[in-house]
Amino acid sequence: MEAHRLGWLLAGVSTFFASCGLVVGCSVGDDPPGGSTGGRGGTDGSGGSNAAGSGGSGVSGSGGTGGSAASGGSGGTGGSAGGGGSSGTGGTGGSSGTSGSSGAGGKADAGVVDSGSQADMRPADTSTTDVRDASVDTTTGTPDSGTDVRLDGSTPSVGCGKAAPTMTTLTLTVNSAQRTTILGLPSNYNPNTPYRLIFAFHGWGGNGSQVAGSGNNGYYGIRAQSNNQAIFFAPDGSDDPPNGLGWPNDNGADMAFIRAMVTWAKDNLCVDQNRIFATGFSYGGMISNLIGCQMSDVFRAVAPMAGMFNVYGMPGSSLCANQRNVATWVAHGDMDTVVATSGGAAARDYFLGVNHCTMTSATTTPSPCVAYDGCDQGYPVHWCQFSGAHTPPSFSGTGIWAFFSQF
Repeated sequence: MEAHRLGWLLAGVSTFFASCGLVVGCSVGDDPPGGSTGGRGGTDGSGGSNAAGSGGSGVSGSGGTGGSAASGGSGGTGGSAGGGGSSGTGGTGGSSGTSGSSGAGGKADAGVVDSGSQADMRPADTSTTDVRDASVDTTTGTPDSGTDVRLDGSTPSVGCGKAAPTMTTLTLTVNSAQRTTILGLPSNYNPNTPYRLIFAFHGWGGNGSQVAGSGNNGYYGIRAQSNNQAIFFAPDGSDDPPNGLGWPNDNGADMAFIRAMVTWAKDNLCVDQNRIFATGFSYGGMISNLIGCQMSDVFRAVAPMAGMFNVYGMPGSSLCANQRNVATWVAHGDMDTVVATSGGAAARDYFLGVNHCTMTSATTTPSPCVAYDGCDQGYPVHWCQFSGAHTPPSFSGTGIWAFFSQF
């Protein structure tokens, strides 16, 4: 692992350090820029007339019990379901005669005939404002699980409805290690609104505070563009000498930390579980690539800047065994001597393959970005090669937010 990390830096690190010193102090280095009872049903006549008993109609109460089957003959048809009231209990089906068929049971919550094939007789959820469908499943008698998808496509987390946390720095214990992250909530945070969740990762030698910035600034310019429509995490990496904090993911430690942050966010914040994203610069771009590779079951899209895969080993069956589609936005300076532009292009090409895109592209916004053709629906890949060195592009805020907010 260490050999990989050092290998990609050898060509440009000397020149880079000579002009900027350690990355922590360089404006173009790995540091980010600042950052609801009716009558009973009649019985069937006896004899072989096949007379069917009808269910009593419910009057704002429970539906009548279906008539019993006729005795003798070829068997009477079971009684029809009682018409339940607004919250009445539907009639039970009539029992079958010698060859008669069972009556159809009434639907408890609507007073209409149910086919008997529905285990859960809840009406369709048509709300766009409720946090969870609090109805009870009539089969199990237990509350709904709360995983309903809203009409707007969001899937609220179990943390919806909880009061906003007061801390701005969160500390989690992951594999016996204390890990920290800066938490950025919308200034008008509503605990009943499922927000996008965006992770922003620092470069080698940086930290979460630098990425978060202050006020509405930071997070690579994305927070200002989000206009209070997203929750942000700016985590601190793990120690990776000689530059300090990075994302070496030794023994999977950093990925375990990321999964722990996702779990905490879902449990304590109102997060849209369908809209979780990652971005980062340099080493932060590299961990964003790895997230796109190993956590595409959780993350909707990634936006690596000046990153590559080589530091973790090129993606393949062992590294990305459960690879799924993931929308990808990649940016890289054409004069980057710290992480070669070809490294970013190789990451781009990997995700083009994952999303079954062609190599044909067309210009898109912001300039000079291009979007590739033929990608699986909902999983675009954009490539933004700009004129510049090892630095986030000036359009990172507008570009990344525009890409993330389309989902």
